[in-house]
Amino acid sequence: MMPSKQIILALAAGTFALIFAIAGTAIPEMSSYEMKVPHMTNISVEIYVGLFKTKTVSPPQLGTPTDVAKRECGVTPAPPGTGCYKALKSKCYATQAFMIIGMLASTSALVLTLLPVPRFIAVVCAFVAAFSYLLVWGIYVHLGTTYPSSGANCGVKTDTTKIGTSLILIIFAWLLAVAQGIVLLLSSKYSAYSVV
Repeated sequence: MMPSKQIILALAAGTFALIFAIAGTAIPEMSSYEMKVPHMTNISVEIYVGLFKTKTVSPPQLGTPTDVAKRECGVTPAPPGTGCYKALKSKCYATQAFMIIGMLASTSALVLTLLPVPRFIAVVCAFVAAFSYLLVWGIYVHLGTTYPSSGANCGVKTDTTKIGTSLILIIFAWLLAVAQGIVLLLSSKYSAYSVV
């Protein structure tokens, strides 16, 4: 039996949501900023911050190539022991965890859409994925638009902070996961099961 147009649309939205989420996680560019090199005039290093990796791009004058390293959540611009340090560390772990939850929920929604199970389970998975992606990009937007302070509501904004490619991909993943959930929800009035 051929799946309905709504199911095909939901599968397409869910597939692209998952692809964008994976790409957004793999590319270490949630945000970027420039950092001046001490004791060198007009030379700065471009630092890209991702969910699980950081990338440093050095100018040719320094002679060091681009470096990609694992992101350590305990390494923050705030001094250890402050409320800002604890908040930045928590937000780092939270975004990593919710990105994994979102990708697992997206995968589950795709699989459950094809199985003969009640469709509301796939709808719930799609909206859990959407909520997880929303939390991830929301935290990064907050961090990138709030200046550093000593309190827990601090951010990492500098005069050179820019939005990265990964953030845009995760926003698209969120929109597509919402679309998948809505299409599945609307199509559930015709059938309680996913494959019909």
